[in-house]
Amino acid sequence: MKIAYCLLCRGRHQEFVYSVRTHAPFVDKSIIILHGDASENSQNMEYLSSDEARQWDIDVIRTNIPYEPKALRDLYMEKLDVYMEEVGEQVWFVIMDSDEYLELPALYSLRKLAVEAEKRGVNILGFNSHDIQTAPDGQVHENKSGYWNPNFNKHYPGMRYTPGTHIGIARPVPAQMANVPLRYFHVKTQGSQWLRGCRNYWTTAEVAQNTTSSPVWKEFKELCSRLGYVEFDSIWADLQTGTIHEDLTRWFILNRNSDNSEARSWFVVYFVYLHPELNIGCAGNRDYVYDKSRTPATDMSF
Repeated sequence: MKIAYCLLCRGRHQEFVYSVRTHAPFVDKSIIILHGDASENSQNMEYLSSDEARQWDIDVIRTNIPYEPKALRDLYMEKLDVYMEEVGEQVWFVIMDSDEYLELPALYSLRKLAVEAEKRGVNILGFNSHDIQTAPDGQVHENKSGYWNPNFNKHYPGMRYTPGTHIGIARPVPAQMANVPLRYFHVKTQGSQWLRGCRNYWTTAEVAQNTTSSPVWKEFKELCSRLGYVEFDSIWADLQTGTIHEDLTRWFILNRNSDNSEARSWFVVYFVYLHPELNIGCAGNRDYVYDKSRTPATDMSF
């Protein structure tokens, strides 16, 4: 049996290095997809050419595919097909984002867990999330949640992802999942969490759902289309420079207290994190009390 580690990443250099250092020593093969332009990943590529990284078996795929979860993640599924054929053994793979890190007991247990799962007819193992968030004022919030992430999977040849922003894996056999009493760290800044809410809302109208039927979401997308925003990267560029058209900033303000956290993410990212100078008091946003000494955020990533 072989164990693989799969990572999809764009930039996020410090997270990237920590993730590779954490997982690569404990697996037989690492498969890394780096997407985005060359400048965003230059430091990551430099690290992968270092003596430290070369001691591990790492396959790297560079791609400029726009952010599309299925197309990007299917790249490492295809690589797993090739790897499984090469080794002629069963392969289990652990999927981590660059801000997710298995705790040591989980890392040391990967092979043992996979062997036991095979005996029990289980093909997915879930690790418990240990969430750690850092706030702009330096506070750290921890939560050992009741969520088990299905991030350790048995590979089947030809297995691919389902379409959508919130994706799953399509298997040739029924999914059989078991939760294990081991954890992974999920570490992020609150600013990055809000920004990733914007990215999700770019393609879906509801949190954790692949739906596009909301009238409010349709209004948002029509505004973006009229203003020339075709890809998320284009609106992200204007978010950073503070040059979003007033028709769209008006939408941000009107939806600042939406029940949908991803809809109100746009207000928080633009007026609270990136451009507090444009904000005369958070306009009653329920997530933050305005701090006139707040400086623009520089630690946000998606």
